[in-house]
Amino acid sequence: MMTPAALHGHLHWLQHPEGRLTNHMAVFNMVDETFKQMTSPPVTSKFFADLLAIDKFLMASEFTYLCVDLWVMECYGDMNERWELRHRVVLPWMRGMTLERPLLIEGGNDSDVIMGTAYGLGVYNVKSKTFRTVITVKPPDALLLSRNMLRESLVPHTFFDNQQQHPTCLPLFHFLS
Repeated sequence: MMTPAALHGHLHWLQHPEGRLTNHMAVFNMVDETFKQMTSPPVTSKFFADLLAIDKFLMASEFTYLCVDLWVMECYGDMNERWELRHRVVLPWMRGMTLERPLLIEGGNDSDVIMGTAYGLGVYNVKSKTFRTVITVKPPDALLLSRNMLRESLVPHTFFDNQQQHPTCLPLFHFLS
């Protein structure tokens, strides 16, 4: 079972036993402690899709050949709710590679969506519609990415304040040679 996307006091899963074999996703209301079903995004395969919450919107990402499509739930919780394809992000390091499912799609702060595969990691900003590559590697090398993100439990450390002198450095990544 995938990690749920948390938004508006609800947990959302594309695939969950409560969604059964329907074309719907499961939604758990954390206040009422009840499940309901919600329309799934029109993705080709749930295996290549993930849910994320960013800027108070529920989004779905779907990996297609060389790119990631980002769907946005319009009119969330309304009778008119619907999914709209808003962004198609080309992953530049995937040119000439075999089809590989992204290992990481996660909403970050400031409208950023973090995207990564074994061969690259990048950040797409949904407001400015810009993509920035953080790192790429070529086979046989590979990146080891994790979907484990514990945003609420992170405590700022003085180490990160010292990194302000070098804005091009990313203190969250340490590469060994």
